[in-house]
Amino acid sequence: MSTLTNIDLRLAEPSDAPLLGVAALAAGGGIYEHLLAEAAGGLDAATVLASTIAAGIDGLSWRHSVIAAAETGDLGAAIAYPAPTFGLHPSIARAATAEALNDLHPLFDAKPHKATYCLHAIWTAEAARGQGVGALLLDAVLAMAADAGFSGVSLHVWADNKPALKLYESRGFKAIQAIDIPRRDRMPHSGGKLLMQA
Repeated sequence: MSTLTNIDLRLAEPSDAPLLGVAALAAGGGIYEHLLAEAAGGLDAATVLASTIAAGIDGLSWRHSVIAAAETGDLGAAIAYPAPTFGLHPSIARAATAEALNDLHPLFDAKPHKATYCLHAIWTAEAARGQGVGALLLDAVLAMAADAGFSGVSLHVWADNKPALKLYESRGFKAIQAIDIPRRDRMPHSGGKLLMQA
């Protein structure tokens, strides 16, 4: 595995909302496409996410998020926030169908411990994968949580996402709850999700 050098980590700004939207969409593994499949006005999930993130109101925002960049451009991003703000953003809930919300009800019931920081999404650009960017972003979130006085970091991950599980386990994350989520066309995953904590 090669490792990139000269990677800069910085806190996100409101102008990073489109990149953070890409990160949330990719890390969601189909969740947002499933929730927003029938959004009014033909808006796609990436547009809705970028708008939500730019507003910076609740957990799903540019605040507390980290960007990894190099001279060649943005390499990845992580979205995190204090766990007490965990939940489905109201603008996304309003646009979702009752059936989609029902499918994901178990996920939103599996709340991270309120004394932890919640890692909502971590994403690495395809060209930078396997080069340590995800590990740098995860370490940055762990450090942010510790600096802010949180007891640890919680996250949800698809049970079949082996690369993510390997990364999280390498940083001491343990599965504390299995979450049954039905397989759907836009969420083609087996085994549901796991709530993990470090």
